[in-house]
Order: sequence, then structure tokens, then C-alpha cells
Amino acid sequence: METLRTLSRRPLLTVGDGRFLVVESHTVAFPDGRIVEDWGWVITPDFINVVAVTAEERFLCFRQPKYAVSGLSLSVTGGYIEAGEDPLDAAQRELLEETGYRAETWRTLGSYAVDGNRGAGAAHFFLATGARWQQQIDADDLEEQALLLLSRSEVEAALLAGEFKVLPGRPTLRWRCSRSTKSFDSKAAKRHTINMIVQLLSRHLPRRCRLPAFGYRRRRPGRR
Repeated sequence: METLRTLSRRPLLTVGDGRFLVVESHTVAFPDGRIVEDWGWVITPDFINVVAVTAEERFLCFRQPKYAVSGLSLSVTGGYIEAGEDPLDAAQRELLEETGYRAETWRTLGSYAVDGNRGAGAAHFFLATGARWQQQIDADDLEEQALLLLSRSEVEAALLAGEFKVLPGRPTLRWRCSRSTKSFDSKAAKRHTINMIVQLLSRHLPRRCRLPAFGYRRRRPGRR
């Protein structure tokens, strides 16, 4: 199966110095010969999200306002990756700056395109465990935010109540709450992350368009 090709691109919008948002128009060629002009493409920095758990089994979360949501939202550590920075280095930096904690163990939960057709950067998810306080918070976030140390049951209740209103971080939190603290399977973690994203997106699709969970087949009645 062949992939799509970019034949040309032209800038449409640059916000500020272009570090955080550029919009382009692409001309895209499909394998069957079709050409699509004015294909919108959004360029934003790649970012990280970290589900961090302390040595005492508390989840490091924030309660904060977000411009795209109404009211306040719970969230996990996150931030843009700086130019030339490794995603893991960015995750460790952001955790220390935003919470003052360092974690003993780091595990990647995968990297994913934010929008498979329009770009908008890539998301890199991490799980950090054994976190311990090291220093005062040194964050440069524009929004005011309150650091919370939540128990597993409190996180589960907040997820069910819809208090995590921004998608990144929510699937990994759901996965982390469903696992014991001593067990870890990286493939299962990635599969669960994908499944949670599929489930969240499927809520907004007509029933006939909803997607099956990753790694599972839907069997027809009467078939084994």
C-alpha cells in the first residue's frame, strides 16, 4: 500500500514568531492519481504528557483553567518539547519544573500523531513512578495551577466525573489506575492507550462508525 505525497506547500498563517503555530496549504497526491489542493496542515511543537506517581502511590495532578474548556480541569504534567530536545529529557524537565518532583523509573507509553490528516505535532506519553520531591516549583505556565496529590480512588472518581477535560493524559491515567504498581507491560500499556483514545473518540461518532478496540476482532454470531 502506497502512502500520500506532498507535492507543494505554501504558508497561510504564522502566529507570532511561528514557534507555536503555523498553518500551511498543501497539494497532496494520492496513490490512485488523485490530486487534492488546499489541504490544510497545522504545525505546532511536539509535546509530552507524564503520568507521575509518587513513592507513596499518589498521582501528581493539577487543577487549572484551560482556554479551550469551560470551568476548571484536572490535568497531568505536560509541555512542549524544545528544539533539539529528546522527548524523555523534556518529560523529566517538565516534571521537575512543574511539580518539583524527580522520578526514579521512567517508561515510555508511545508516541502518536495528534491529527493523522492535519498534523498538529506528535504526543509523547510517559509513566514516571517512585517520584520524590526535590525542589520548589519553577514553572513558567501562563495559567494558575494548583498541584494535587491524589489517591488512585480519587483519580478514578475524577475520570468518571469528567474532571479531566483535555484528551492528552486521560488514556494513560485510565491505564495506570487499572494496573497494580508492581506490574508493567509496555505493549499492554500502548495497546490500552490506543484503546482509550478510540473509546473517547467513538463517543462522538454514529454507532455504525464506531471503531473496535485495538487488538481485538469482532466475531459474527455463530462463528468461533
